[in-house]
Amino acid sequence: MSTKTVKDMILDYRNAGKTVILSTHMMEQAQTLCDRILVVDRGRRVLYGSVEGIRKERGKNSLLVEFAGYGSDYGAEAGAGGDALSVLRGIPGVRRIVEHEEEHKKFVEIFPEEGAGTQAILEELVRRVEVLRFEQALPSLNEIFIETVEANANE
Repeated sequence: MSTKTVKDMILDYRNAGKTVILSTHMMEQAQTLCDRILVVDRGRRVLYGSVEGIRKERGKNSLLVEFAGYGSDYGAEAGAGGDALSVLRGIPGVRRIVEHEEEHKKFVEIFPEEGAGTQAILEELVRRVEVLRFEQALPSLNEIFIETVEANANE
């Protein structure tokens, strides 16, 4: 039986409201297939809850933003006379901006100040650039698993 067939079967059972118990060390599978997870380390429960709830709880409170025209010549295209960060500087409620590139796509990660409203930051971004993607950065279940197990190894 192929991996895809097993995955489809599990999703069919889940969608039919049936309980499926899956034991795996492959957190990517758990993130895709599970609604709730339980992580046991050395016989102790170290993590339990909904996948999305855990990811949001362990999030690093940052925003991923991709916008039109972003690249090394962004300033020339936008007429801003500078790089992408210059057009984003001075947004109220923003503590720090970090540039990233993944799979040939450039984007920025915005770290809001404590208590800053995400909606207000988005409204200001829309005034300055054409926003293509705006999302809260959530860690993968694999990142959370590694962090949790490593933290428990030190206890």
